[in-house]
Amino acid sequence: NENIPFIYVQAPYKICKYDEKYSGIHDFSNQNADAVIANLLVNKVDVLDLRELIHLENKNHYDLFFKTDHHWKPETGVWAAQKIIEKIDSKTNLKLKSFYDDDYDYKLYKKALLGSYGKKITLAKTKPDDFMLILPKKEYEIHFEAFDKHNKIADNFGNFNAMIDFENINSKDFYGKDPYHAYCYGSSNNFVENKTVNNNYKILLVGDSFTNVVLPFIAQTTRYIYRFDLRYFTGSLESYIKINGPYDLCIALYNPDQYNQTPGFVTHEELFDFR
Repeated sequence: NENIPFIYVQAPYKICKYDEKYSGIHDFSNQNADAVIANLLVNKVDVLDLRELIHLENKNHYDLFFKTDHHWKPETGVWAAQKIIEKIDSKTNLKLKSFYDDDYDYKLYKKALLGSYGKKITLAKTKPDDFMLILPKKEYEIHFEAFDKHNKIADNFGNFNAMIDFENINSKDFYGKDPYHAYCYGSSNNFVENKTVNNNYKILLVGDSFTNVVLPFIAQTTRYIYRFDLRYFTGSLESYIKINGPYDLCIALYNPDQYNQTPGFVTHEELFDFR
């Protein structure tokens, strides 16, 4: 009832929707996502299906993900943020500044990431993934906050680096740390103020850990962005929006694996409890 423009972004799954060997045979995550999207479209919700864009652009689906983890790579997150900004520009009154691959510096950390799959089978059976740290060349003035369920875990002022937890990259603790979670201090709830941009837009982003490597790059374009992973939020999202709004846009982004879970509404800590 807040009349906030809304876009649902369907992130890709580790298994390609068009993989005839596995998708729809051994795993039905993409089929679940298709059903969700069909219902959203019936209700006239704007949808951006990144799986289809990957297919249309003839990208190698499996190169977009880490081998030892279920997450997409930061490079894929940058691409996804670019596509989301294009969608925002075409479907809303917000005009966000586009950015391109050449606008970034890239630092490759060789054999730096052992993802959740890799941790299960250990380094005795697999090798770590390379990890790319992507930072914009432009200078920004950022205020970044991160919260877990109970505490504020970061309150940083500075450049784009304010959104990066470098300990997750530099520790080389394969089993205790994860460079993917360097972005935005991992799965958490965030507030970002970018004092460099010339707009006053206020964006709400709700999603899962795939948003870790999307949020920082959308934050380049808007004055304020709030990110919620509802597994780490014990309050009421509905009340938060009413108290802290109005927002110019709400984006929801989830990967298809989340639809395999049975929704629960016992507490305010379920991924799809928007109350």
